[in-house]
Amino acid sequence: MLLLNTVKYLKPIQVFWRIRLRLLRFKPIKLKPGKLTYTIPNLSQTSAREFNNNITIFNQNISADSISWRYSDKSKLWYYHLHYFDYLENCDSDTGLKIIENWIAENPYGNDSAWEPYPLSLRVVNWIKFFQSQSIQPNEKIVRSLNLQKDVLFKFRELHLLANHYFKNCVAILYLSSFFHDTKQFKSVIKEIKKQIYEQSLLGLHFEFSPTYHALFTKDLIDIYNLLISNGLEYELQKELSVVIQRALWWAFHLTNNGQFIPIGDVNNEGCPSTSELAEYYAQVHGSTDIIRNIDMKYFPIIEAQRSKLMLLNAPFNPIYNPAHSHCDKLSILFWYQNTPVIVDTGNYDYEHSRERGYARSVSAHNTIQVDDRAQAQMWDVFRIGKRGKFIESHNSEAEISASFRFKNAIHKRRIMKVETGYDLEDRLICHGLHQYRFYLHINPDLSFDISDHRLRFNDFGLSFILPKGAVKVIQTDFYPKMYSKRIKKTIEVSGDFKDRLLLQTKILI
Repeated sequence: MLLLNTVKYLKPIQVFWRIRLRLLRFKPIKLKPGKLTYTIPNLSQTSAREFNNNITIFNQNISADSISWRYSDKSKLWYYHLHYFDYLENCDSDTGLKIIENWIAENPYGNDSAWEPYPLSLRVVNWIKFFQSQSIQPNEKIVRSLNLQKDVLFKFRELHLLANHYFKNCVAILYLSSFFHDTKQFKSVIKEIKKQIYEQSLLGLHFEFSPTYHALFTKDLIDIYNLLISNGLEYELQKELSVVIQRALWWAFHLTNNGQFIPIGDVNNEGCPSTSELAEYYAQVHGSTDIIRNIDMKYFPIIEAQRSKLMLLNAPFNPIYNPAHSHCDKLSILFWYQNTPVIVDTGNYDYEHSRERGYARSVSAHNTIQVDDRAQAQMWDVFRIGKRGKFIESHNSEAEISASFRFKNAIHKRRIMKVETGYDLEDRLICHGLHQYRFYLHINPDLSFDISDHRLRFNDFGLSFILPKGAVKVIQTDFYPKMYSKRIKKTIEVSGDFKDRLLLQTKILI
């Protein structure tokens, strides 16, 4: 049933493509003999910079002269980043070419993570951008490797996953088809890019609802725009992209605090451009820093009062056919005072079969309410979700935000109101029969506090919370400020019993 509850959400093309990919594994790649013709496409130059030849992956420094493509103690995600070649922008021409040629020699076709479509997609775009920025004409060995990667990518593009993976494939195919003058493939991928932008951009916000994946999506959009505008191609798509990018930039700023992306769902800052870097890149390509403010703040609404702000996480499990990066964080809140995070998200530790992965995706890792021991969805494996709940209503204004979420026979309604003293938080639970509830607040581990008579006081600020009714206790839980980094935070848990209906009231006094 768990498998059926997962598969039933898939698109038919995902099922078909998964079967097709298994069969394609046994079919060899055939490359046409003869000389390959290519042209490095025009691209807007990045700002002048000093090349330090630094290669850093998850805070580990690697010497460009001694890269090993087969470390035995690294995760698959670490290997992915090694094969992305994002670090080429730090390399001078000689060092970059040396690393590229070493990769070709050490990674024959079919070698582990190196040839998977996602890292392949990032790698080929980074190579082409590197050749253009350094005015390099690649040798025949490199050109033939790019041609092989082009054929492998097109054959194994990730239509079984779709979402951000498939969009990366499309960007790479666009760059490769332009590089090799493949007009037929270029026209085909342009049609697919238009389709994917329409589906994956919700008023400029990437439909997986992760701030860092949104930033990567925005970079992909600018990469496409860069190639088209620099080479005088697809003028109508250029206009459409300009609007989508300006909306996407607004969302990128909306989903940051003090320049850092807010941890919502799966967040991976490694190799992720900052909002300022995205804005600078767009300005270099477009010639201005225009940003279109999104009037409809349907997702992640914020209300502000007296040097504070509060965000409600009200984005659904999405996309419905592959919500791999979603967490059970529906109706969770995040709260900042004087730009300092006070009520925080647990974050994301890894993409492995681990205790940390299970906890990060659970209800108890977020600032919401758990009924009995129920999740908000059937979370399984590293990225899989079976049956999942859904939002049934939402409302946003400058003074009030609210939403209702249903999973199976339980409904949670959360309403947040701005008042003179700060904020009033009202939770209503509707679930027939006798049940237990657990109300969670996760505290920034850098802040000190004390609790007395249901009042939570923060020693660093003149700030306090009046907690809802129930038994109050403080527990120690994991906190993941970034991937593969772990600390301990303190979590407030308020618990109790109820029958059929429950009203819980919390006050934030500023």
